[in-house]
Amino acid sequence: MPVTPRRIYDAWLSSEEHTAFTGSPADVSSRKGGKFTAHAGYIEGANVELEKGTRIVQTWRTRDFPEGADDSQLEITFLQSESGTRIVINHGGIPEGQGERYHAGWGKNYFKPMSRYFLNQREAPEVLQRSARNAAQKAAHDAGPPKETKREEAAEEAAPPAPKSASARKHSTVPSSSAKTAASKTAASRAATSQAAASKAPASKPGARRKAPGPGDETPRSTRQRAKPAAAPTNKKARRAAPAASTSKPTAKSKTRKPAKRKSG
Repeated sequence: MPVTPRRIYDAWLSSEEHTAFTGSPADVSSRKGGKFTAHAGYIEGANVELEKGTRIVQTWRTRDFPEGADDSQLEITFLQSESGTRIVINHGGIPEGQGERYHAGWGKNYFKPMSRYFLNQREAPEVLQRSARNAAQKAAHDAGPPKETKREEAAEEAAPPAPKSASARKHSTVPSSSAKTAASKTAASRAATSQAAASKAPASKPGARRKAPGPGDETPRSTRQRAKPAAAPTNKKARRAAPAASTSKPTAKSKTRKPAKRKSG
């Protein structure tokens, strides 16, 4: 094969590339113990040993195996050569009478189509790059997250929450300027409301005693009706005794006549 051993190894364990170079649907796991199917489910098995770029060991059987027959053992070795890679297949434990057919099938269904596939890769490198990326992603997914990552996640879940720093506590307790402004506005509004309520004098209850006026209070007006003035005197003496009105003009003083002197005889 005109490619490196690692290149063929990765393609063999890639579902997309295994499907491409065999021409039949395949679902292949790239991890040890993982299962695989090929040729639309006609072939199935599991990975027993995996040595990256050099060796693959699998259990292998087809639908034509007799009922109750054990799986066969397949070993694929990739050897570096001058022209690229030489593939060696050792297939044992095949049910009696089926060996020749499967040995012929390796050349017809694998070696020849694989040679064409890897020769054509030079004309369409983007296809191979995409296949390689998919194979790497599948391998990472099958392998699962590393153990160290799992330990770190467990440690993060078990760790208590970190205490807040002094600056964070200070920030959480000190109100912002906008909060102060809102609080002052609210206090002013409440004070104005209380003053307005205090300015309105409550209605006096019936029977309640009046509070004695203080030095600065107005003397309340008496609600009793003022007494009418006494009637003017009707007799003449009273009229004479009554003083004249301030608006009338003063009368001229009457001349007092002196008594006439008597002539003595």
